[in-house]
Amino acid sequence: MNSLFFELLKVAIGYEGCLSKTPSEKEWLQLYRMAEVQALLGVCFAGVRKIEAQGQRPPEQLYYQWLAVASQILQRNELVNRQCIEVQRQIEEAGFRTFIMKGQGNAAIYADDLTMLRQSGDIDIYLDGGFKRVMSFVNSTFPSKEVNELEIHYHCLKDTEVEIHYHPSLMRNPVRNRKLQRFFEKEMEPCFANSVSLPNGIGNIHVPTLRFNLIHQMAHIYGHLFTLGIGLRQFMDYYYLLARGKKDGVRSYEPDLQQLGLAKFASAVMWVLGHVFGLEQSQMIVKPNEKDGRFLLEEVMEAGNFGRYDDRLSHGDVTKWQSFWRVTLRNLRLMRFNHWDWFWGPLWRIYHFMWRKINGYK
Repeated sequence: MNSLFFELLKVAIGYEGCLSKTPSEKEWLQLYRMAEVQALLGVCFAGVRKIEAQGQRPPEQLYYQWLAVASQILQRNELVNRQCIEVQRQIEEAGFRTFIMKGQGNAAIYADDLTMLRQSGDIDIYLDGGFKRVMSFVNSTFPSKEVNELEIHYHCLKDTEVEIHYHPSLMRNPVRNRKLQRFFEKEMEPCFANSVSLPNGIGNIHVPTLRFNLIHQMAHIYGHLFTLGIGLRQFMDYYYLLARGKKDGVRSYEPDLQQLGLAKFASAVMWVLGHVFGLEQSQMIVKPNEKDGRFLLEEVMEAGNFGRYDDRLSHGDVTKWQSFWRVTLRNLRLMRFNHWDWFWGPLWRIYHFMWRKINGYK
């Protein structure tokens, strides 16, 4: 069933013209469920629309249900796009340099017919100036105790979650993390002036450069794999970064990834992007590794978007320590990518749990 789902994704992005067979009613329901689990309902509906003329159409009730969800996604993107512009404007008027990470910035570089069908999440915005200055701003505007090692939950909107980042990302291995932060410091300056146009001519937002994004989002995917899990929506984001990189002349990023201990993981990601989305090897930033890629893809398909469908993790009434041990034990499977990151992960989580408690953060 996975192969038929991957075909539908390839149709959506224009890599294939139709499915290899017309799905049965049961298979259409399974495809819908898989798109839902991976937070790709909007994108997959674009694929459905492309194959309608060839008679490959879901049952009528499912079709209109899918259409309704796609319409909601489009309306939601219109709202969040405008909110991104407004939030960034207000914060920059307060004296900060900023850029929007992931989310709507990623959606803006999707193919024209998909840019408004990427399922939006929260707004992640980086503020220059360090933790103390950023925290002072938050407390003077919309005070919050919801703080972690990366971000502060900023309650400036009623219907969209905003996360203010004082670090773009991090790695739990302290040696690798210092190297990652040095990379960010070196590459950050151009991001404050780099911008993309949002759909329908509503305006521009500042976003990271391609070079910054390719490292930042690889670290982001890797980090989520070792915490909650990760879904195909983030892999599709990376696919479009590389598709854009083909126009801009992407070079090998292997030296950067080697320094950060991410090269082995990146080779697995490249295989997934080739297998699922049809990314050409000439567009890849490292050579793909099929063995590790198949393992990674199994994890992604089992866990779903941000691990919300992973039965190995706690989603019910369990204590924080029970959740901690479940994540730690599940991550034993991920040692193939980096043994030391499995070791440092639990220590980092304990340290930051204590840091939050000492400082009164949630």
